[in-house]
Amino acid sequence: MQLKEIAKHINGDLVGDSIDVKGIDTLEDAKEGSLSFLLESSFLPKGLISKASAFISFGDLEKISKPYIKVKDPRKAMAEVILLYNPPQDVIHSISPQASVSRQASISEPVTIGAFSSIGDHTCIGEHTHIYPQVTIGNNCTIGKHCILYPNTVLYDGIEIGDHVIINAGCVIGADGFGYYQENSQWIKIPHVGHVVIKDWVELGANTCIDRGCLGNTFIGEGTKIDNVTQVGHNCHIGNHSALAAFVGLSGSTTLGDHVSVGGQAGFSGHLEVGSHTTIAAKSGVTKSVPSKRVFSGFPAQDHKEELKYQARLKRLAKKTD
Repeated sequence: MQLKEIAKHINGDLVGDSIDVKGIDTLEDAKEGSLSFLLESSFLPKGLISKASAFISFGDLEKISKPYIKVKDPRKAMAEVILLYNPPQDVIHSISPQASVSRQASISEPVTIGAFSSIGDHTCIGEHTHIYPQVTIGNNCTIGKHCILYPNTVLYDGIEIGDHVIINAGCVIGADGFGYYQENSQWIKIPHVGHVVIKDWVELGANTCIDRGCLGNTFIGEGTKIDNVTQVGHNCHIGNHSALAAFVGLSGSTTLGDHVSVGGQAGFSGHLEVGSHTTIAAKSGVTKSVPSKRVFSGFPAQDHKEELKYQARLKRLAKKTD
C-alpha cells in the first residue's frame, strides 16, 4: 500500500516521498518497507535507529530524513492503520453442533457460537455477536449486537449486556456479592437477587469479576473500559467512559462518576462516591467520598498535591533520624 493512500485514510499530512509500505511494526522490530509509529517525543531516540522505512508521527521530524505522516492524534492513527492491515473478520452464522443452545433462547442471525458453549432458557443474543468456545450463559440474559465473548466467560442468570461489548477470557459476571451477617458467631449468607447491567461499548479485561446486586443492579456505564483481574462488588455503579487499570478492587455500593480514571491496584472501601472527571492514582486506598475534577493518591487517598507534600516531609524526617 502506498504511503499517500495511508495518509489519506487517516487524514494526515505526508512529508516526503510516497513509498510502498509492506506492513506495520514496532520501532524495534521494523525492517525495510515497514511503517512504524512515533507516538510522542520520547519515541524519537528509537526512531533515529529504527530500520522502519516510514513513520506516523506526532509532529515534525527534523532529525529524521525518512518520509512520515504527521497527524493530530497518533494513537488514533495507529489504531486506524492497524485495522487497515488487519481488518476484523465478519461474523458468519455458525452454531457448533457441540454447543448447547436452549430451544427457548432467541438467537439472531448471523451469530457464531463455539463448541461446548451453553446458552440458557429465554436468553436473547443479538446479531453479529461472536461467542467463543466454552462460554456459559445462563437463563434470561440479554446480549446485544456486535459483542465478543471470549472463552471461559461465565454469565449467571439475568445479565444484561449492551451492543459492541467485549468480554475477555475468564470473566465472571453475576456471581453473588460478598454479603453476610453474623449470628451465633457464624457468617450467614444474604441472598443476592439483583442483576448486572453493562451498557454499550464496554470492554472487560481477562479474569475480571462483576458481582450481581443484592437487591438492585450492579451497573457499568457506556464506553467504560476495565482492565484484567478487577473486582467490582455488588451494587457498584460505574459511570460512562471511565477507565480502570488492572487489579482494582471496588467494594460493594461504590459509585464512580463519568470519565473517572483509576490506576492499577487502587482499592475502594465501599459505600462511597467518586465524582466525575476525577483521577485516582495507582495503589491508592479510597476510604471516603471524593469530589469531581480532582486527583487523589496515597493511602488513605488525599489530594495529590497534599500527598506529595506528605511524602516529602516523611523523607526529610527519615534523613534527620538516620
